[in-house]
Amino acid sequence: MMLGIDLRKTKPNSVSAAIKQYISITYDEDPTAYTEDLNQFEKIRNDIINLPVCDNSINVLYKYYGQLTYLCAKFPLEDNKITCVFSWTPSFGKDKKYVSISSVEYEKACVLFNIGSMYSFVGTKENLENSEDIKNACIYFQRAAGVFSYLKEELHGSLKCPVPPDMLPNSLDFLIKLMLAQAQECFWKKAVLSKMKNGTIMKLAKAASNLYVEAYRAGSNNNNIPQEWISYTLSKMYYLDAASLVRYAMTKYDTCKYGEQISCLQEAERLMLRCKNLKQHLQEDYYEDLKSFTKFVSSRVKEENDSNDKIYMDLIPDFGKIQPVEGAIMVKPIPLPDQKALEGIIGKPLFDSLIPFNYHEITVNYNTNKDQLVTNLINKLKSESQTCEEKVSSLNINASIDALDQTHGLPQSVIDRSNIVIRKGGLKTIEETFTKASAISQENQQIIDKLKKDLSEEENDDLAAKSQFGDRWTRETSRNLNRGLMDKLKSYEEKINQAVIADGVVRDKIDKNIVGIETLSSTKEELEASIPACRPNASLNIQNNPEIVNLKEKMKQFEQTLEQKQTIIKNLNDKCKNDTINNVVLMLITNKEEINKEKIVGEQLQKYNTDREIINDFIEGLKNLTNEIVELNSVFVLKKYKDNLLTERENALKNLETSYKVYEEICMNLDEGINFHSRINSLLKALSGNVSDFIFARKLDMKERINDLTSNISTGNLMDASRGNNGISTPPPLPSRVTGQPSTGGYPSFSNAYPPAGSYPPAGSYPPTGSYPPTGSYPPPGGYPPPPNGYGYPPANPNQSYYPYPPSSNYQKK
Repeated sequence: MMLGIDLRKTKPNSVSAAIKQYISITYDEDPTAYTEDLNQFEKIRNDIINLPVCDNSINVLYKYYGQLTYLCAKFPLEDNKITCVFSWTPSFGKDKKYVSISSVEYEKACVLFNIGSMYSFVGTKENLENSEDIKNACIYFQRAAGVFSYLKEELHGSLKCPVPPDMLPNSLDFLIKLMLAQAQECFWKKAVLSKMKNGTIMKLAKAASNLYVEAYRAGSNNNNIPQEWISYTLSKMYYLDAASLVRYAMTKYDTCKYGEQISCLQEAERLMLRCKNLKQHLQEDYYEDLKSFTKFVSSRVKEENDSNDKIYMDLIPDFGKIQPVEGAIMVKPIPLPDQKALEGIIGKPLFDSLIPFNYHEITVNYNTNKDQLVTNLINKLKSESQTCEEKVSSLNINASIDALDQTHGLPQSVIDRSNIVIRKGGLKTIEETFTKASAISQENQQIIDKLKKDLSEEENDDLAAKSQFGDRWTRETSRNLNRGLMDKLKSYEEKINQAVIADGVVRDKIDKNIVGIETLSSTKEELEASIPACRPNASLNIQNNPEIVNLKEKMKQFEQTLEQKQTIIKNLNDKCKNDTINNVVLMLITNKEEINKEKIVGEQLQKYNTDREIINDFIEGLKNLTNEIVELNSVFVLKKYKDNLLTERENALKNLETSYKVYEEICMNLDEGINFHSRINSLLKALSGNVSDFIFARKLDMKERINDLTSNISTGNLMDASRGNNGISTPPPLPSRVTGQPSTGGYPSFSNAYPPAGSYPPAGSYPPTGSYPPTGSYPPPGGYPPPPNGYGYPPANPNQSYYPYPPSSNYQKK
């Protein structure tokens, strides 16, 4: 059996009155013009009440969800400007009373939940004794997991209301894991029906058991999950682990490890005996299936023990000493389809005539031109300001005035800069950060080198096989298949090389400014000792020199002007962000005036003429101020160079000011470098997984093909009837995307989920070991990927680790 999730129940609800009122007030139109659209929406909403369990019901739910999404785009339902109350009962939990909430997001979440539930129930209706129906069920369960995943990760955060217990993150996490476990179980059933190799069936069963372990752990810690569901997941993880061990035992027999074979069967029997404690919470038919399998395993344990005692007399090891089975995960949540993909199901958006497309087109056109205009204005302001700032900064006027204003001791500006450097960690922190960035960069290059090497080795293996088997080696070349991966590696390597050059520039900055940064990091006494003192000079006393006083005032004015620049930029960005022409266009539509896009956009952009004038005036004023500072500084320079001690003090202060500015630049550069290298590192690790999956699939496919070709050569059968025209065995079919109607048969049983007793040869009747495929033909641990050409199933996830089962004492009866 498979488990379906109960649907949430709702009752009729009308939004017509609220929408009619909104249309009348906002659009100044007669709302009766949209009566047909309103009636249609009400009908679509009523259609989702009391749905039968069938494939078409999923489309009914998608249609309503899509039209509800369109409706939210037309009317401010999400902002609660239109009050609509929606009532739903939870799917499960202690209280199943109707919960009424005025939130369209709540309505959307409930509809999505029912889509996931319907997928799960339709999956349970498939005939699991039929190969095609098993593929359908697998897809349905993965789609259910995809819907519940979307609810958990995307929509849950947008709910601005109390979340019902069945839609809490931990409840949704249980549903996701349960659906994936059932989908993986379908893979296992398909493998059994297709009579795949024992090693393959073993891995698929183990992966399904592992996923049920995850579902059990998620459910056992959640008081909202029904006890029957928890018992179901517990029984499934015992059953599938036992089924995996039965196949494992067969592989042990094939390799003449009779003691290990018996140990595996004994462990399988122990697992199945635990199911007795779960009888109270399991359906009778399902429990009978478990009993039947338990009896089968027990009989095999007895028979194999008898054979071992009489014939093989092999030592039976402790099961814990046998290498555990590694599962091959073949499933993952199938993402929720977007609106565009569902257009054929959703149909034409209702209220489509309410806001013409011209509205959207004009808005987009205006926003594009507005953003470009604002960007150009800000770039011009920044560019001109930077030119002036660099010009004034090169004069080092502040250091000169500090030296003159305070002939000994530390100016306050130097103390402030020193405190900032010390607080940030000084040179030590810079060196540590640079070392960290370099380490990540080196790791990135090592990953790229390894991936390129791995892909190259796989390609060489493919070429060697082609050389050996000639025209009979017909699969697609590795060079063609790995081109996308190699292109990505090349792109990342180019970026890394550019970053290494940038790192070198930063390193050069550090090396050239070590002395200055160390000085700023020193104690106050050491810092003061590094700056020469000078004798007060009456001729250069600031109060006696109006030119110096004026220069000092101009520098203060210059700094204040630069602060105004940030205010201008902020105000302009805020204006751009809040600027919209919706009301203008709505007025045109309401008045049914002819729309001239270019004219409307041009007229509305004129509101930024004032901002353009402000920026032009600012730039002109900043340039004039810069020229005045340059002229005043020329006079100041002529006077101050008469005092050598003053010049030495001034140079020392200039150097510290320069070192501080470079220090700030280095800190900013290193932050950018760390962020860049870390992002590339994450991308490369993700790509590494893709490369590993690709190489594993190719090697597995190569091994199967070589075994088939060499077997045909040795037997002289180069054109078997069960093979393709090229003499190569066709890989067993795996599930593909479901397009047809699902079966409406009853609940499937486990009758053919494991080998019947009659098909398992009695002890002593096995053929000689040499007639079985060599052990090297079995898939190595690490997953069982789909055939190279794919069959519509999503790619396998990374291998799951071996999960120890919770002791039976953990099971709590209701």
